[in-house]
Amino acid sequence: TWLSTVVTTILVMIFGETMPKIVAKKNANRIAPVFAWPIRALTIILLPVILIVVGLVRLITLPLKGEERQEDDEAAVEELQSIIETAEDEEVLDENRSELLRSALDFSEVSASEAMTARVDVEAIDIDDDWEEILEVIENSTHSRLPVYEDSIDNIIGFLYLNHFLKALTESERPDIRSLLMEPLYVYKTIKLPQVLSELRHAKKHLAIVTDEYGGTLGVISMEDVLEEIVGDIWDETDEVEDEVVEKAEGEYEVDGDMSIPDLLELIGRSEESFECESDTVGGWTLESFGGFPKEGDSFRFEDLTVTVLAMDGLRVDRVLIKRDPPEAGDAGE
Repeated sequence: TWLSTVVTTILVMIFGETMPKIVAKKNANRIAPVFAWPIRALTIILLPVILIVVGLVRLITLPLKGEERQEDDEAAVEELQSIIETAEDEEVLDENRSELLRSALDFSEVSASEAMTARVDVEAIDIDDDWEEILEVIENSTHSRLPVYEDSIDNIIGFLYLNHFLKALTESERPDIRSLLMEPLYVYKTIKLPQVLSELRHAKKHLAIVTDEYGGTLGVISMEDVLEEIVGDIWDETDEVEDEVVEKAEGEYEVDGDMSIPDLLELIGRSEESFECESDTVGGWTLESFGGFPKEGDSFRFEDLTVTVLAMDGLRVDRVLIKRDPPEAGDAGE
């Protein structure tokens, strides 16, 4: 009996599962139209049975509805990612198109704090500064809209549109900046990008202030920041072109401190489950690993990697070198 069970199982797996999938995958365009109509006919014939079974399943799983929906969503995303990967392997999609589709799938999981321009990088105007200092900030700015704060950047009172300012400057030698300010839009740090995009469009604004649980300013997020999460970096004439990752040699990479943790994990071949980090960027992970502020040239070990600080920007890690240990002689021989 057990022998027949084993043989039957093997035959079913080979001829009922594996082989049909291989044949269908290699001849998808030819086979699909042949089976489409019979499958459609069976679906219509068996529709009453299907509805009864689905209804019973929903009734039984009603107490677990939230968990079931979440699991279904995760399964759907994983299935789509698998389809994209297969399409890329079979050269149905090129690398750029598949990367765009992956970014679109991940878009709903990215929070405002992950896509924003961090507080320390925000160009802003202090309303109480001297007129000459305000003009200097405006003249040196590479942006068309600047946040304006009073007392502290945690108290942003509005955004100054430079085209409005320049127009007012032609009418008055020293226009009142307060009267030119546009009301700011606030979003919480954990809000996902689809909602950020919706709020920006609803408010008809290009910028929003990202806040923390204490009401402080974490950074600023723009429409461009949101779109870049889907299409990649959007370069203009004011951007400094600097590669996020530069491969120096095999297993040796120079990495930007602003690189996201998910991108780092993909680079070093690690999963999120096996990687503990509270920060969102490589620079933050480096600071965590040192337990303080390192100096240029300092390094630390992470599993088979040596991470060396190449450049600091004040207290922030600007660039690091990640070097993988060479394989041992025994491993290389194998």
